[in-house]
Amino acid sequence: MTSETLGRRLTAARQRAFVGRESELDIFRESLRAADGSRPVLFVHGPGGVGKTALLGQFARIARAAGRRVVHIEGRLLQPCTSAYAAAATAASDEPGSVLLVDSLEQCPAMETWFMGEFLHRAPLGMTVVLAGRDAPDVHWTADSGWAEVLSVLPLSELSESESSRLLTLKGVPEEQHAAVLSVTGGSPLALSLAAAPGIARNSGPRWEAEQAVIDRALPHLLGENPSSAARQALDVCALAPVTSEALLRAVLGGDAHRLFTWLRARPFITSVARGLYPFDAVRAALRRDLAWRDPDTFTDLVAKLRLVLLSRVRTASEAQLPEAVNDLLFLSQPFRTRPPRPAQQVHEAHYAPRDREEILELAARAEGKATAALVARWLDRNPTAFCVHRSVGQRAILGFSTWLRLASPDDTDWDPIVHAAWEHARTHAPLRTGEHIAVARFAVASPSCDGAPSLLDMMQRRALGESLRAERLGWAFAVFNHDPLPGTAAPHFGMPPIEQWVEVGARRYGLCAQDWRTDPAAGWLERPPAVAPLRRAEPSRAPLTVLSHAEFDEAVREALRNLHKPELLELSPLTKCRIVAEHDTDLHSVLTTAIEALLLERGGTRGHRALTALYVRGAPTQQAAALRLGLPFSTYRRHLTAAVRHVRASLWQHELHGTPVTGRLPPTLRP
Repeated sequence: MTSETLGRRLTAARQRAFVGRESELDIFRESLRAADGSRPVLFVHGPGGVGKTALLGQFARIARAAGRRVVHIEGRLLQPCTSAYAAAATAASDEPGSVLLVDSLEQCPAMETWFMGEFLHRAPLGMTVVLAGRDAPDVHWTADSGWAEVLSVLPLSELSESESSRLLTLKGVPEEQHAAVLSVTGGSPLALSLAAAPGIARNSGPRWEAEQAVIDRALPHLLGENPSSAARQALDVCALAPVTSEALLRAVLGGDAHRLFTWLRARPFITSVARGLYPFDAVRAALRRDLAWRDPDTFTDLVAKLRLVLLSRVRTASEAQLPEAVNDLLFLSQPFRTRPPRPAQQVHEAHYAPRDREEILELAARAEGKATAALVARWLDRNPTAFCVHRSVGQRAILGFSTWLRLASPDDTDWDPIVHAAWEHARTHAPLRTGEHIAVARFAVASPSCDGAPSLLDMMQRRALGESLRAERLGWAFAVFNHDPLPGTAAPHFGMPPIEQWVEVGARRYGLCAQDWRTDPAAGWLERPPAVAPLRRAEPSRAPLTVLSHAEFDEAVREALRNLHKPELLELSPLTKCRIVAEHDTDLHSVLTTAIEALLLERGGTRGHRALTALYVRGAPTQQAAALRLGLPFSTYRRHLTAAVRHVRASLWQHELHGTPVTGRLPPTLRP
C-alpha cells in the first residue's frame, strides 16, 4: 500500500512539473485512435536531458486514461542484448490495443534494427509503439516508402523561453531570477531542474549564479559520451562560436577539420543550419562555463583565435553580409549569451534611392524634428551614398534610415553642429595625419510607430561598427545618441566613451561617442572575453597606443636607430607605444633590425643595408669609422646612409598607418 501511494505521488508530481510538448502529445493521441491514415509508430529522439523520459511518462498517462494497457521498457535497466528486449516487448503484443514504450534505445543500438525490421512487422493492428533514444532513426527507415506511412519521427528540442520560465515557476524559482537561470541552462529540462533543485544555492534578487556543481552534474547527461581530446576541442569551439563551419574549425584548430565537423554534425544536441552548426543552448552554456572554469588559459586562447577569424570576416565581407558578420563577432564580445545576436526581424537594408527622399525627410521630421530634417536634406544633396534605408520585408514602408559619413576635411561642414563638434574634438585631442579621415554615424532614425525600434537602432549601430572595423586609414569614429535615448538602445555605443560636450539641434540635445581608432583600432570592448562570471577571472585592459604625426614619427625612428644598442634608451622611445610595436607582440629592437634586413629584398638595397648595418647594427663609433670599415669615400657612404634611413622611415610609417606587422618586404600597394 505504501509503495502504491508513493508511486501515485511521484506520478502526480511529475505531471504537475511537465510543460510544453503540445504537438507531440497531439500526435500520440492521434496514434491511439487507430484511424485510417494514423501512424502507430513514433520515434522520439533528442540529446540527454531534453525530456524524452518525461514525455514518455505523459504518453503512459494518456494511454492509461484511454483504457489501454501500457508496457514500459527502460533500456538502462536491461542487458544490452536482443533477447532481453524481445522478452520484455513480447508481453505488449499479447493484448490488442496495447501501448509499448521503449526508452533509452541508445543503450543497445542493434535493437533499432530488431524493432523496425522484425518486431513491428509482427505487431497487431491497433498497437501503438513509441521508441525513444538519443539518435535519430536510421535513414533507411525514413526513406522507405512503407515506413513513411506508419512512422512519425519526433525530434525533441529545448523548451521555449516561456515554457522554461513556466517550469522554473512550478519549481519555486522567483520570477526575477529566471533570466539569470536561463543564461546557464538554456531550455534543457534537465539543466533547469538541476538549477532549481533544493540545495543549489541561489542569491537573493535577480543575480542568481549557478554553482559549478550544476554544470558538473548536467554536462555528462547533456553530452551523453566521453569525447576524445580532439572532439572535445571541436565541442569547445562550437560552444564559443556563434555558428561553426568546417572552415572555421580548420582555421582555429587545423588538423582533420572534416572528420571533426562530421562528428559534431552527428551529435543529437547539435542543430544544422545553412551556415553550419550550433549546439543546444544548455550544452553551449555548460561547455563554455566548464571550459572557463577548468582551463581559463585555453578559454582565452580559443576566444582570441575565434576573434581574429571573425574579425577577418567582417573586414572581407560583402556589404550584404556585413550585418551578419558583425553579429557573429559581437557574440564573442558582448556579455555572455547562448544565442548569437540577430538583426531586427523582418527588416532588410537597401541603398538610398531618390524616390525615398520625401519619405525619409518626413520620417526625420516626425522622429527628430524639423531642424534635423533640414540637416538630413542637406546631407542627401551632398552625400546620398552615405545613407542606408531600412525597410520592412515584402513592403514598401521605410522603417528607418542611417548614415555613415566618411570625411577627410572639415571644409564646408560647419552648417551641421554635430559634425562640427566631431571635427573640433578630433582637432583638439589628436589631429588627423595625411591620408586619414574621420567617420560619423550621423543619423540613426527609426519610425516612432515601429514596435521594433530598439532592435532596429541596434541593427544600425552594428552596421556602423562594421564600417569602422573595415575602414582604411580611419582616424576617429563618432556615433550620435539622443540625450534621452529609447529604452533598450545602447548609449554610449559599444563602449565608445562620450565626449563632454552636448550639441543642440533645434529643441533637442545630442551626445557624441568618440573613438580614436589609431590608439585602439580593435576598440576596447572587442578584446574583452565573454562574461562568464563568477567562473572567469578578469583580464587586464590593454594600454592605449600613441599617435605620432609623420614628422614626429620620422624623428623617433632616427633617434631609435641611434640608440639601437642602448636598451635603456630604446625603451623610452615613443615608438614602443605605437602600432608597429604594441599591436604585434614584439619589441622595438626587433622591428628596427627587421626593417634594416628588409632592405636586402629591395632592388639596390644592398648598399643601404651595408651602410645601416655598419653604423647601427655593428655599432661603429662614427659615420667616418663606418665609411672606413666599408672602404667607401665618406661622401658616398653618407649618400647610401641617407637613402637607407629614408627608406626605413617610410616603410615603418606605412606599417604604422595600416597596422601591418614588420616582418619583411612591404606589399606593392604599401611600398613608399
